[in-house]
Amino acid sequence: MCLFWLVLRPALQLHWHAPTGTAMCCFLGKYYLRFFQRARYEGLEVIPSAIDPRGLIVISNHVSGVDPVLLQIPLRAHIRWMMSAEMLVPSLRWFWRQERIIPVCYDNRDASAVRAALDHLKCGGVLGIFPEGAIERPAKQIRPFVGGLRVIASRAKCPILMACIDLSGVDPAKPTPPAFASLFRVTRPVVRYLAYIDPAQAPYGKDLGEKLRERMQAALGYPDNPEPLEAADPELVNRNLSMFQNYSSRQLEVL
Repeated sequence: MCLFWLVLRPALQLHWHAPTGTAMCCFLGKYYLRFFQRARYEGLEVIPSAIDPRGLIVISNHVSGVDPVLLQIPLRAHIRWMMSAEMLVPSLRWFWRQERIIPVCYDNRDASAVRAALDHLKCGGVLGIFPEGAIERPAKQIRPFVGGLRVIASRAKCPILMACIDLSGVDPAKPTPPAFASLFRVTRPVVRYLAYIDPAQAPYGKDLGEKLRERMQAALGYPDNPEPLEAADPELVNRNLSMFQNYSSRQLEVL
């Protein structure tokens, strides 16, 4: 333990400018993705060498529970994710707190989530958004983008790093497993970084979401799935959100 704090911890945080737990997850995740998941990366040259002072939004389609780790590892900067409150499993509340997750409820409470996202970008942070709003079901079909991405991007006026993930080892005819169950299934993900989009060169329009979705769909070759996002379980959302807020408040009191 002493060796970890003295040697490994500073080395990890030198490579990944992130909380200790995140840096450790990235370190272990590199080997997990390489040897178990057989992950491959393409277009790494698109990733900026430094984060713009205006911040950065990272977007991708959402195919499994492994996606945040896949997208975090190539970036040295910590990605702060927007995440459905329905997925905030109470047993991992310490991890959600460490990652500074921004919970999303898909109702009028999300005004506070948008404000938190904009404040993070204003400070030059990196924000992660899965614009489909949930894992693709059925697999290998592009779902409609929710409106939050356009609102945040147009207000923040910051660059967007666009990626897409294709699970080459997944049969789309089979049911998509739950997010956490996918961690134990070999999927052979291929992560492609498609573009670094700067609004200073081409201002974002009202059709930003549609254009990004079309470009992502063309890169993946997936068919269109026009079905809207399924309604979240309100009881589960309220329980998880209350847990997250109460735990965060207790941690702030300790600090």
